[in-house]
Amino acid sequence: DPLNNLSLYTGDFLAGITVKNCFEFDCWLTETREHYRILFINNAQIKIAQLYEQTSFEAMETLIQQILLVDEFNETAFWFLMKYYKTLGRYDKIINEYYHLQKILEDELGIEPTEEIERLFQEALSAVRKKEVGQSGTVGDPEDVFFYRTYEYNQIQEVLAQFETGGTPCSILLKGESGAGKSTLKKKIKAAHLDQFTFLEVQCSLI
Repeated sequence: DPLNNLSLYTGDFLAGITVKNCFEFDCWLTETREHYRILFINNAQIKIAQLYEQTSFEAMETLIQQILLVDEFNETAFWFLMKYYKTLGRYDKIINEYYHLQKILEDELGIEPTEEIERLFQEALSAVRKKEVGQSGTVGDPEDVFFYRTYEYNQIQEVLAQFETGGTPCSILLKGESGAGKSTLKKKIKAAHLDQFTFLEVQCSLI
């Protein structure tokens, strides 16, 4: 009963085991490891769907994290995690997870998230914007809304820290939907480093 024994999978089959100069063993071990990894992932995806229907969200979230440890690109896991955050009204977490997934998919595989995930992301953006309008009474500038882009914020902080200590300089490109918080992210970075750096701004059209 794989669905009720997922905890038996604790990582790669025979992890750390090698046989010197034995090509046949290496091939068998690689195939067997992949077989059990895929078996775990497939059954875990079925299980998280069941847990979602049963509203066993704590167990579901734990299992999702286990899936992502062995398959960081698993969009099914991300989709259910984002659906869970939607039930909590945590649209900030949906947006943060989306940006994290979008980055690793683009960097490692050169692809974009699925339409289902994109739809959840757009719903979250819309919900946050409506909340901001409801609180202020005006639409205002959507770029002033900061959507918890902690992943990008931490990445930029690391790059600047390396530069400050004499590391290799590099360019930083911010991308995202209109109103997704790019300008506010930039403002937060500047505010955190005004004593360390001089910032110069130009319009992209002038470069």
